[in-house]
Amino acid sequence: MNNIKKLRENKKLTLVELSKKVQIPNNTLSQYENEKRKPKLETWQALANFFNVSVEYLQGAYSKEEIAKIVQDCYKRGINNGNPKTVPFLVLTNLFNDTIDNYFISLGLIPYSIKDTDNLLKPDQINNLNFWLENLKPLYNNVAMKWLITKPNLDASNEEVLSAVNGAMSEFINASSTAYTSLNAYNYDYEIEQVVKNHYMQKRFKFLEEHEYWDHEEIDEGRWEEFPVYDFKHPHPLDGKKYYIENGKHFYFDENDKRHYID
Repeated sequence: MNNIKKLRENKKLTLVELSKKVQIPNNTLSQYENEKRKPKLETWQALANFFNVSVEYLQGAYSKEEIAKIVQDCYKRGINNGNPKTVPFLVLTNLFNDTIDNYFISLGLIPYSIKDTDNLLKPDQINNLNFWLENLKPLYNNVAMKWLITKPNLDASNEEVLSAVNGAMSEFINASSTAYTSLNAYNYDYEIEQVVKNHYMQKRFKFLEEHEYWDHEEIDEGRWEEFPVYDFKHPHPLDGKKYYIENGKHFYFDENDKRHYID
């Protein structure tokens, strides 16, 4: 569906008023809006110029502003609905908040040594649409993202948009997680080259590993499951041992299953 009607209504114009401004009969405009008739290319361009948008957006593709708002709203839902990692059936989405957080860590917008693991953006960042619009720009060299803003006939849903964003963000996270010895072997754009050079996510994983402990809970009667927790006040040596926490006490097991407390 094209965006002519939405843009007209956003400007609070009637069909008659728009007709006078663009010199197109109002019954013709109505047929354009309802897609009963297709404008010629020069008419698309004239309407796009009037609304100050791209022809692709006028024809029904997503704008970068719309994508930024979809991602912003997704992050807000993740905060309001709880952490999907601990409440797996509460939130169903194609893009989780930890992926968004890790993307911003990869760009250096969130410190890799931040002492928290969930919803790492500040309230003023979360609520500022311009923050999202500006800092999602590096994603648009991704093929799927390009399609969203250039292909009006995709008719993608919000969840499909989030899936494309997830894939594009994952590129940055993966590049930032691995320190390549030679960038020349990879066809990276400028932004991804920077995250490879900084490899903030690699530093993030090492930082988290120093503070990672394991706890457990009973899933079913007699069946227990371990899960990681992070105690940022108590780093442990990166010596290959698996460290545990129980009742605030930190320990590891030796080869004889004997506990050794490190507090």
